[in-house]
Amino acid sequence: MSAAASSYLLRARRLDVGVAQVRAVSGLDLDLKAGDRLAILGRNGVGKSTLLAALAGLHPSQGQLECGGAPLARWSARALARLRGWLPQHPDDPFASSVEEAVLVGRHPWLERFEWEGDDDLRIAADALAAMGLAGFAQRNVQTLSGGERQRVSIAALLAQTPQLYLLDEPLTHLDLAGQIGVLDHFRAVADQGAAVLMVLHDINLALRWASHLLILFGDGAWLAGPVEDVASAEVFGRALGHPVRALDDAGRPYFVPA
Repeated sequence: MSAAASSYLLRARRLDVGVAQVRAVSGLDLDLKAGDRLAILGRNGVGKSTLLAALAGLHPSQGQLECGGAPLARWSARALARLRGWLPQHPDDPFASSVEEAVLVGRHPWLERFEWEGDDDLRIAADALAAMGLAGFAQRNVQTLSGGERQRVSIAALLAQTPQLYLLDEPLTHLDLAGQIGVLDHFRAVADQGAAVLMVLHDINLALRWASHLLILFGDGAWLAGPVEDVASAEVFGRALGHPVRALDDAGRPYFVPA
């Protein structure tokens, strides 16, 4: 299966996603192509993470969902892992391992059964660590890292996977401001190089700084999606986040604060 058959890396049509009593989206239509940067915004509990997992093929959904021009179900697990990378909210470290070993997990879709990582895999892992400001951390035990350092290791593992479609659930968790901007800037460059990137974010203004498109979840399945300039408004954000916001101007660029 090849993604080259379609200009869209992800396409959803009339997609319904929910869990228990929460309806994340009803009838979602979404297209993502190379270069797109989509931020998903909404209140806690409206189903942002559930929707992202469904778009990754890791949660049930109803409707049509395609990756790389083919229905998700037609992809083998390995081929899909080469196309689509997913960052969950909470990394799990049940066993001690080195940082390098944790990042090299991202190379598994590219290795044959019982094949060991080669020099190219080690270089890709080292480059991913350096991109996250973790050069020199390769031999550290992941269980000794701070929350922010562990988050950057998880992102480095995703980068080492080298997919074309990135789905990231709250990637800025535990990061200070410099780390947040560094991650956003890096994934802007990743998109500029031909990938599509989706992120669940909470900060409106960081989302506006980074995203080309927004997907707003309002609860009970209601949603709004489109280019940033068509979607961003105080009315939309206030409705979505459950608190009035006010738009301000910063040298021609809007930003939003609580009213």
